[in-house]
Amino acid sequence: MKHPKGGQKLDCRKYRVLIEVHLESGLPKVPLLELEHHLNVCLCCRRYRDELSRLEEALQDCPQVRAPHGFTEALLKKLPKNYAKAMPRYSYLSPRIRVVGAVAALVLLLGSPLYILVESPRPIVESSDLNAQFTIIDSTIIVPEGAIISGDIRVYHGHLKILGTVDGNVHLVSSGYTLESSGTVAGSVDVVKSSWLERLKFGIDQIRQDAKSYVRGAWK
Repeated sequence: MKHPKGGQKLDCRKYRVLIEVHLESGLPKVPLLELEHHLNVCLCCRRYRDELSRLEEALQDCPQVRAPHGFTEALLKKLPKNYAKAMPRYSYLSPRIRVVGAVAALVLLLGSPLYILVESPRPIVESSDLNAQFTIIDSTIIVPEGAIISGDIRVYHGHLKILGTVDGNVHLVSSGYTLESSGTVAGSVDVVKSSWLERLKFGIDQIRQDAKSYVRGAWK
């Protein structure tokens, strides 16, 4: 990935490790400032941070289920003494079992992030201007004063605050916007409400994009 300002190459692998450490136990001041600066210019790492944060919150909200007292001991007592011989052989089913296991693992892996994206989607901004720069604070996406976006902007589930110039159209999906006195929009502003199916499609697209970004970052 290239830095929007000077073409400097960003090592996303390093910053994704910092993101994981920060979410796990926190970072000292100097690496934290470096990470925050990187997140301001790298949309892929910002999405990675948001995805991990939301997944962590979802896991914390899951109820903890514990086995009854003595469950393990009682189960072991019911097993045959010669367990290997007592087990029936279904070798002809092993390929199918492997496929089912892989599908189940994939559902568990993607199910929680997809549910979070559909039910509580994060704010997303996209632009046809590859050099566009935005400041994101919580759910507010800011076009900074003095910045010029040479192209269209699409915002999903957020609030767009325009302080600079948008030389194109603005498409707002389940979003709002504020046009400050210093801001201008050359084109039109469209506001639409997304349906559940559209949110589902958007969630799947975002997971696909995040997966591609992660693979590209891991194999640089």
